[in-house]
Amino acid sequence: MFSILKDDFRTNNVKFTLLSFVKSYLSNYAFKAVVLYRVSHFLHNKGYSIFATLLRNRCIKVTGCEISPKAKIGSGLKLSHSVGIVISGEAIIGENNIIGQNVTIGGNYGRHPVIGSNCYIGVGAIIIGGITIDNNVRVGANAVVIKDIPSNSTAVGVPAKNIEHIT
Repeated sequence: MFSILKDDFRTNNVKFTLLSFVKSYLSNYAFKAVVLYRVSHFLHNKGYSIFATLLRNRCIKVTGCEISPKAKIGSGLKLSHSVGIVISGEAIIGENNIIGQNVTIGGNYGRHPVIGSNCYIGVGAIIIGGITIDNNVRVGANAVVIKDIPSNSTAVGVPAKNIEHIT
């Protein structure tokens, strides 16, 4: 857990010292949401699901961000702003991703979204269902992603369409 938190520190431009951690934790709600998720995920994996749920509920109240302790999120997560972010328990998210405010990442009917590494999810985007977003993808603001998005692409619109293949 601490090695993943160390990567989260670097992604959020926080030096790995106790003083800088406390300063960032107290002043940056997006960073606080990431830390609270990491601790609740750790507790959930150790079998303390009641404590994990209590911590998640505290995170919702304090930061306005709901990340399920069951979600599998790689290191280097950066939230632009914490308010309105919802990530369901079925979601699998890779490393070094940036997620904007008011983003919903959720599953339905037992299917869950899988998001690769080095992705940017724009403000207000909705990613629903058993879809796969590969690595190095940019999802535009307010896009509704209901189909798979290939690597090195940009997806925008309602429903989201691949508009560009990055070379």
